Parts: sequence; C-alpha cells; structure tokens
Amino acid sequence: MNVYATVASVAAIIGGFGTAAISQYATSSGRRMTFLRERFGESLRRNWVSILTSMTTVSAGCLATMLGDTGKVIGWQGWFVESLLFLGLLRAVRLIWLFRLLIDVSDHDGTNATRSEPVRIIDPGEG
Repeated sequence: MNVYATVASVAAIIGGFGTAAISQYATSSGRRMTFLRERFGESLRRNWVSILTSMTTVSAGCLATMLGDTGKVIGWQGWFVESLLFLGLLRAVRLIWLFRLLIDVSDHDGTNATRSEPVRIIDPGEG
C-alpha cells in the first residue's frame, strides 16, 4: 500500500511541475519564445496535455489499485503499478526535456534581448 501511495504522490507532484512549464511558456515574451509559439505551439500544448493526462492516470491508477488490493497476493495489481511506473518515468523524462527547452529559450531571450540576430531554422536534411 505504501508503494502505491508513494507512486501516486510522486506522479501528482511531477504533474504539478508541468504547470510550472506551462506558466513559463505563457509568460515569456522574447523573440525566440514567440517563434517557438508560432512554429511549435500546438505540439508543445499536446505534449503538456499528454504529460498531465499521463500523470493523472498514474495517480488515479495507483489509488484505484489501493482500493482493490487485498494484500494477500501481488498478482495483476503489481504488474499494473509497474506499467504505471514505466509510463510515469517516460512522461517525467519528456517533462524534463520540455523544461530544458523552455529554460534555454528564455535564457537566450533574456541575455540577447538587445541583439537583432535573426532566428535560423536548420534543416537536418540539408547537406
């Protein structure tokens, strides 16, 4: 029971960090962040919704498992919680990637605000 409760709590906390990323995204107004919004805004929104939905699923799944666990045999509940742990881990990695991206963009916008260097897109398919 303690494992289920801990996993549910950690998933809820990690999901909460997603709101910090959304807040950072919403309040940044630099040139690169504006470009990021225009070019990848829909993709970023899908990523955040996916992360928050997954973390909610992990928390709710663990809490539901707590209700159904008789304590006699681990059985399917153990496999279910392990799959939820794996899902939570994948989404946590994605959240860290998004945070890093937004922090890098915000840092660049904040430190290079006076420069008028154009934003360049590098196509990996070009020579």
